[in-house]
Amino acid sequence: MVELKFQYYNFRLLLICFFISSSFVASAQISSTSTEILARHGLGQKQLPYSSNLDFLMNKAGRIPIVESFEFRTETDEFVFDQQEYLIRFDLNSGDERKAYDRILASDKQLYSLMQGEYVSDQVENDYRLLVDYYFDLSELDIVKLNLSMVKDKKTVLAKMLSSTDEVNINNWLSNQDDIISLVMDSIELEQSLYNTRLLVFGDEEKARDIVFNDFISIENIRSVININLINGENTISSRVAIVEEDKAKAEYALEEAETNKWLQYLQVRYQADNDISFQKELTFSSSINITTKSTNKVKRNKAALEVWDKKYDRLLELDKSQTAYTSNVIKLESAFIQYNDLKKLIEDQGLEETYNNYLAIGDVSPLTLLGIQKNINRYKSKLLNARKGIYEVYLDLICNSSLLIDEPRKNFLTDSLEVIK
Repeated sequence: MVELKFQYYNFRLLLICFFISSSFVASAQISSTSTEILARHGLGQKQLPYSSNLDFLMNKAGRIPIVESFEFRTETDEFVFDQQEYLIRFDLNSGDERKAYDRILASDKQLYSLMQGEYVSDQVENDYRLLVDYYFDLSELDIVKLNLSMVKDKKTVLAKMLSSTDEVNINNWLSNQDDIISLVMDSIELEQSLYNTRLLVFGDEEKARDIVFNDFISIENIRSVININLINGENTISSRVAIVEEDKAKAEYALEEAETNKWLQYLQVRYQADNDISFQKELTFSSSINITTKSTNKVKRNKAALEVWDKKYDRLLELDKSQTAYTSNVIKLESAFIQYNDLKKLIEDQGLEETYNNYLAIGDVSPLTLLGIQKNINRYKSKLLNARKGIYEVYLDLICNSSLLIDEPRKNFLTDSLEVIK
């Protein structure tokens, strides 16, 4: 009977272990890393915008031919079929026209490629910011829960003191009640924020999934990434687009110039059939020679020239804007590093953790004193967390406003190892 009972408890123990292990497996199956999330979103296998445009430009929009158009005419004079007239005309494209068109085509390819890259970088940037917000919301929620546990403990202490003496300050009691309500609301707000982020990342069908940060980039590596990958602000996406648009405007002006200066417009062959005259005497060759003047095509050339100047100014303005934004973000990042390090040193100099442990070791200290020290420790943790978040936000500004997400879209800049997204 004892042996049977022992086997029964062994069976229950095994069953409990099975359910525990199953829960761990299930939790592992519904978790995703930041790299996996990035692979599922902006870098997925779905059709990207402008893919059809790029395919058309790469495969179908080739060089324009030498012969722009071919025309064949035939005419019967007074229904005398023996005197039929035939005319063949070739309208031509000059070599300069073809070169200018090739430059326009190359600019269009670059422009659409940059526009597609900009779309991908926008998607990745959105995921980056969601992940950073989620990471710091999790950390803040831990602090809020710790504070909530602390004020609940304080409520218990005050309740015991209130039942045994009249020396409890009613303002202290009411303030603690307010703290509980405030922290509960903060906790609910953060939980809802985390839920909304999961909903945005995974969709409604997978809202129970979670995000793990097993390789989240450290503050020390942020500086290394910035120093190695970012040289200046001249290579931003908007600056590169402005450069390509200026090149295209120059190519379009060159095309207008080539059309204006084209001296050979067309070649023409004419044959008038007549039985009484030999073939050679009925065959006629002709061509159109264009003599350009200052007024030839002047309106179109002026318009194209003004477009070149407009695009040049746009490029200079965009370059200045990008450089200013880059310099500003570099200064902000350096300032954020200084603030974080100064705050960290200040907290270490206060020695609150050591003070708390010393009071705890004494054993005969008021619980309210210990809770007061713990409250200060948590408050400084919250300040340090906010200072740390400021570094990551400026880091994202520098990464996302540069061309890194176009040149290296499959590198996860939120990981210490800069993991490649597959």
